[in-house]
Amino acid sequence: MAAFAIGVIGFQLLPWPLAGWLALAVVPLLALLLARGRARQLGLLALGVAWAAVAAAWALESRLPRSLDGQILVLEGVIIGLPEHTAVRQRFLVRPTRIIDYPAERPLPRRVRLSWYGRAPDVHPGEHWRWRVKLRPPRGLMNPVSFDYERWLFQNRIDATGYVRATGQARRLGVEWSVDALRERISLRITTVLEGQSSSGVLPALVTGDTRGIDSSTWHDLNAAGITHLVAISGSHIMLAAGLAYWLIGGLWRRLPRVPLWLPTPLAQAVAGTLVAAGYAALAGFSVPTQRALITLAVLASARLARRRIGYLRAWWSAMAAVLVLDPFAPLGPGFWLSFAAVAVILLIVRRRSGRGRGREIVRLQFAIALGLLPIMSIYFQRSSLIGPVVNLAAVPLVDVLLAPGALLGTALLFIHPGLGALLVQGLAWTIQILLIGLEHLVHAVQPLIALPAPVPWAVALGALGAGLLLLPGGFPGRVLALPLLVPLLVGIRTGPDFGEAWVTMLDVGQGASVVVRTAGHVLVYDTGPTWGSNSSAARVSLVPFLRSQGIAEVDRVMVSHADDDHSGGLATLLAALPVDDVVIGESFAEAPPGARLCIRGQAWRWDGVRFRVLAPSARGLRGNAASCVIRVASTGAALLLAGDLERSGEQELLKQVQRLSADVLMVPHHGSRTSSSAAFVRRVHPSLALLSVGRNNSYGLPAAEIINRYRRLGVRVLRTDRDGAIQLLLGADGYRVRARLRRDRGGYYHLQP
Repeated sequence: MAAFAIGVIGFQLLPWPLAGWLALAVVPLLALLLARGRARQLGLLALGVAWAAVAAAWALESRLPRSLDGQILVLEGVIIGLPEHTAVRQRFLVRPTRIIDYPAERPLPRRVRLSWYGRAPDVHPGEHWRWRVKLRPPRGLMNPVSFDYERWLFQNRIDATGYVRATGQARRLGVEWSVDALRERISLRITTVLEGQSSSGVLPALVTGDTRGIDSSTWHDLNAAGITHLVAISGSHIMLAAGLAYWLIGGLWRRLPRVPLWLPTPLAQAVAGTLVAAGYAALAGFSVPTQRALITLAVLASARLARRRIGYLRAWWSAMAAVLVLDPFAPLGPGFWLSFAAVAVILLIVRRRSGRGRGREIVRLQFAIALGLLPIMSIYFQRSSLIGPVVNLAAVPLVDVLLAPGALLGTALLFIHPGLGALLVQGLAWTIQILLIGLEHLVHAVQPLIALPAPVPWAVALGALGAGLLLLPGGFPGRVLALPLLVPLLVGIRTGPDFGEAWVTMLDVGQGASVVVRTAGHVLVYDTGPTWGSNSSAARVSLVPFLRSQGIAEVDRVMVSHADDDHSGGLATLLAALPVDDVVIGESFAEAPPGARLCIRGQAWRWDGVRFRVLAPSARGLRGNAASCVIRVASTGAALLLAGDLERSGEQELLKQVQRLSADVLMVPHHGSRTSSSAAFVRRVHPSLALLSVGRNNSYGLPAAEIINRYRRLGVRVLRTDRDGAIQLLLGADGYRVRARLRRDRGGYYHLQP
């Protein structure tokens, strides 16, 4: 079991193309499955790699072909899951049944994530629709530290994304029964009874896993307190339901005459617990955490039904192997690691009871879990909650013993005895409201979220070893090394450029721009990327997480080239997240903070041996692209020119008025528009490398093919964020060096490659 699991996990974690070479290398080893002893274990490891590779190949084959990227297609399919409704759009998952003119040799996408904008009829689970849609293969931003949307899509078997075109041509073809439709009906019944109370989103989450009604501020408070796992249905809820059924059936079975002789009580308990867990998991839409819990429970129940004793370690590995057989992509998400690590910690602590009393053991267990999960939190979230163990001590029994069972009972009564059910649901809602208010005050008073540094593989490995040593019994050899081993994980490895050097990171922010320039002791942010709707921005998703991951607690200067949203949209988010000493803007705009200075030619400064000089604009009062703030950054041996959305008129002015315009690296002006990058300008700058910040398949058709060809004809190498992801450079004494192209250098097999 362990060898097979390690094989699957190893394939999933390796970067591409190493994973592909590994899959080919293990093919001859599969013959060892017929051997004995340790040779057979090697064969089982090879089987795990082979199984993961086959599943990956089939999943990639189901993706939307690139030939259909951006094409208008007619899609027929059934809505699955629970649609998300906002004032401007609906977003939902579709299981395709037919796509007209789809290549016959390719399997249909398993799931499609669609958005439907504007005034459109509400969609519901189980409905069968026909739409005209514009589809794209799964794709996300690729940055050093940020949510990996592309990996999330792959893990959730979403093979295409897109949006509905021509709303008037959409047709509902029929309705079929589904568990998701039942979930939506139950959630609607609960929210109707609660009439929009602020706590009305929590109860549906406890009953059906429907978290759509929980607002962002509540999520923040729950996350800061370390109890988000208690709200949506997770493994603990499944195990609780199974345990309750196990206990009730045990009490009932022993009171039934002769029935235990036909079906022994332990076997009846195992069957009942598994069936109840399966029903609760179905009610939660078979989310990934509930699937893992159900599979684990099924492994334990199978051992009981087979009348076989199974040790803790064997049960743990067996459950992991079973999960990976059914879902070989589970290691791509944090839930897999958090759940199995938490269970491992619990088994380690429970097996060696100290006899100190039940209360002290529970307290010790909560802190042990927090410690054991710390390396995983560092990898996936770069933050942890200081008060999580303490809050969980009160929240776990409250939710598991009172709120979750009460919510299930109240929901059942809503359909059996509506008056009594409404009374119970209202009482639970009031209890939750009081708890949320108390939690809000606690979080705001304590500010418990602590930032963890960017995960360095060897620091994470040492931290995991240190956490493991602390969890071992007292007197175990080497425990004295535990705290020193944890230091790199908690404090981070503070690396940075040397004196006279600059590290440059052009982040992948879609159609927009954001560049971070670090010297030995200072940080410059040039542009902050676009906003996406009212609640999200590139600064929130990409820029701020990157700065925090680098241990940057303060930004020395932010320069916004001009007021266009794709360059200035994230400024407010950045100012709210981190202290900024100085803000310089190319032109005035409403979101600029009081005290912001205008960018003007002649401004210059030196940080740690690196020179910064503003080359444009030459006059105040310019608007739009003409106001773009152009900066030359020069280390002791290389120079970078940041050109914003400079157009040809501005380029011509620079050619006339600026003597020193050459640079080794050029940020391509205006995202590669035809109105920029004149041949004379490119020749004068004479870069050997051009950086292009652009969104994939953007609606503006950027970059223009003639502009790219111009750079290539002049011998300039072009790197672009839509193909390479975030781009990192070193400007040093011996010139410049490309440190990383995230999509090519660190992408997995599931990332779309250029």
